[in-house]
Amino acid sequence: MKTILFILSVLAMMVVVGCSTPTTDNSVEEETVVTATETPVEPQEPETPAVQEDKSPYEYVKPDCVNLDDYTYVGDYIFADTMNFAEWKYSNSETNYLLAFEKIARVKNDNPDTRIRRCNHNDPNTEIPVIKATKYKIYVNNERMNETIIFSNVTSGFNDTYDGTRFRIVKRNDGTIFIGNASEDVSGYVEY
Repeated sequence: MKTILFILSVLAMMVVVGCSTPTTDNSVEEETVVTATETPVEPQEPETPAVQEDKSPYEYVKPDCVNLDDYTYVGDYIFADTMNFAEWKYSNSETNYLLAFEKIARVKNDNPDTRIRRCNHNDPNTEIPVIKATKYKIYVNNERMNETIIFSNVTSGFNDTYDGTRFRIVKRNDGTIFIGNASEDVSGYVEY
């Protein structure tokens, strides 16, 4: 029994000494750090500013009260950037809009020989060469479609032209529609 007591006392001392003695081993368990896999960041190109659409300063806006079902499409025409539809009596009215429009495209003509010219209704002696303009579909109020001369401001005063735009809409004998003014050349205008 002395042997058993001796072995137990030696074991007890080993446990007590083992717990109270710091380890002399310098090895430290390393913590494993798990990081998420990062996607490499690609260099971004600087954002280019959005290109704003080129518009006429007086671009036509169809009034809410105009229903195109009450109008007949008669053709296309080019209006200069000086045309303020909101102030022109044929496209802005209290009760009866004679003409309505839909934008087709911006157009330009860099050729000085084929540019149309406009005169402001307040200054008819000063011609303005038109480089940028807007091409519109023209609609006429159905009430005027039985007339031979559907619309004309060719011989009227400058107050009726607003920006010097003189044109007429005529129904020919064969029923086709003519829009234009014999003195203007719009052939050089191209869409952009």
